[in-house]
Amino acid sequence: MSTTKKAAFEAELNTVPLLEYQQSQKLVQCFTSNGEGEQRMRLVEMENFRLWEYMMTTKHGLEILDPEPCLWIHQGDFDRKQDIFSHAPSVRAVNRVVLSIYDEAYGFSHFINRFVCAEDTDQLIDILKGHMQGRLNNGDECEVIVVEGYCVQRWQHESLPPLMVGLSC
Repeated sequence: MSTTKKAAFEAELNTVPLLEYQQSQKLVQCFTSNGEGEQRMRLVEMENFRLWEYMMTTKHGLEILDPEPCLWIHQGDFDRKQDIFSHAPSVRAVNRVVLSIYDEAYGFSHFINRFVCAEDTDQLIDILKGHMQGRLNNGDECEVIVVEGYCVQRWQHESLPPLMVGLSC
C-alpha cells in the first residue's frame, strides 16, 4: 500500500467515531451443536440472527439451541448504571470486536462487528485475521478494535413466547 493510501486509511480510522461502537446492541445468545454433540455459545446481532441461523443450519449442518435475547452494553455505560444491571439474572463480560478492512481496489473501509465472551477474544481475532490473510496478501489493510462491555439478560418468564426475530419460516 502506498504511503498516501496508508495515511488516508489511518485518517479514516481516526475519524470513525468510537462512540458508535459504544452504543448498546441487541443480541441473541444461543448455542450451536454439531453432529458430535459439541456445543458452543454464540452471540449474534438480533437483526442478523435469522439469516445467520439459516446459514449455520443449511451450510454447516449445525443445530441452533436456546436462543435468548440479551443486550450488549459498553463497559463505561455498565459501570455508570451498575446498580440497575446488577439485578439482571445473567451478566457476562463480552467484547465487541470491530474488524476494519480497507479495500485497496475501491478505496474505502468496511467494518464488521462480532461479539464474543471476553475470554475468547484473542481466539476470535486470530480466526478473523486468518480469514483475511488473502486480502492482506493482496495489499488490503486490516485493523482490529476491541471494545469491552457486558451482555445482560433479562428474566425469562414461562408465559413468554419463544423469541421471534426477523423473518419466520
